[in-house]
Amino acid sequence: MDQDNDLKTTFRLFQEKVFTTNYDLLAYWALNKVNKVRAVGDSFGYDKDSEMIIFGAGPGVSSDKNPVRLYYLHGSLHLYMDKGEIIKITTKRNPIGRTDLPLLDRITETYESGYFPLYISEGTWKQKLNKILNNKYLSFCYSALMKTSKALTIYGQSLDKESDKHIIDAIKKSDIQKIAYGIYDVSNKERIIHELIGNFQGTSIQVNFFDARSFFESLKNIEMEELFE
Repeated sequence: MDQDNDLKTTFRLFQEKVFTTNYDLLAYWALNKVNKVRAVGDSFGYDKDSEMIIFGAGPGVSSDKNPVRLYYLHGSLHLYMDKGEIIKITTKRNPIGRTDLPLLDRITETYESGYFPLYISEGTWKQKLNKILNNKYLSFCYSALMKTSKALTIYGQSLDKESDKHIIDAIKKSDIQKIAYGIYDVSNKERIIHELIGNFQGTSIQVNFFDARSFFESLKNIEMEELFE
């Protein structure tokens, strides 16, 4: 199989899971748009007692709907902890009871009311991993990455050994066979390729590379119904 077909195979992983280490709302907003044509599941559901959206509550999105599964590996600004529960702030459900504000404003007011977001923004990979393993939602996401198989497309993640070795280790423990890695800084292409191949040396993982600057052009070459049907 040539590299173009290998990349096409990895791009199709969007049919199954999306992992993000960004704690902003980009993935949230993007998947909301996808949700108009395809179900999206994030393992949060409605809790009747608290009337909030809580991790592990409710039936979730049925597998029969073939949903895209979304995982926030390092948490997100719209997630917070309260009494041991991981709660998601939405336009309709939030602890301050406001439904007349944009989501970002609701998030801001939530934290001004004494609630704090669940996210990891800095630290060494060991510090990040320790926080992940000591939080039931983050450890759930990390475990999902380790249980991933077949192919993985990596876009916008440096996989730096100092800060993200825990991500590299999770991939190495998985059954992932192929990686399509996007390079944005093409002036350092040779160094990046050398480092990435080194990260997975000793494994059977095949690493292919693509120009991250033309990522969306690459997607245009794939039938969109194959991604979202």
